[in-house]
Amino acid sequence: MIKRGSWLTAASVLVSVAASPAPSMQTLAVDRAFTILTPPGSVFRPGAGDSVAGRIMAGDRVIDVDYGVSADPLTSGNRGQEVWTRKVMVDGRPARLALWSATDGSYRLGLHVPAIAPSVMGPVKLTLTTTLPAMQPVAAVIQMIDTIRFVRN
Repeated sequence: MIKRGSWLTAASVLVSVAASPAPSMQTLAVDRAFTILTPPGSVFRPGAGDSVAGRIMAGDRVIDVDYGVSADPLTSGNRGQEVWTRKVMVDGRPARLALWSATDGSYRLGLHVPAIAPSVMGPVKLTLTTTLPAMQPVAAVIQMIDTIRFVRN
């Protein structure tokens, strides 16, 4: 469950709208790594690499997935102007949720969970990112993030 702490006022309003999952959601398993509730018909399209990487195609939303020891920590790169960043909990693990605004008026929402499980190469991490056309869909994506459950091996 994401703990929503002391968010900015606009973000608090958006998150309060996302209190419970919509009844028409489906559970999507992402390569035996985690599950997430998504709109009906959503699929995970894996990419190549030594980690679980790919895209969740969730209706009109595309969510990039990077799950492994080298997952992007969301601390570098050209993402735009940071709007806010918050410490959250995802399935009992500390995480960071961040929102950036781009020059074209769109937004980029990212989630990074830095330690899901230990491995011989270091902690297994998860990063999810998506581009949003405006602030309004932020609540729907946060609602989906709130349903993430990691598979325990």
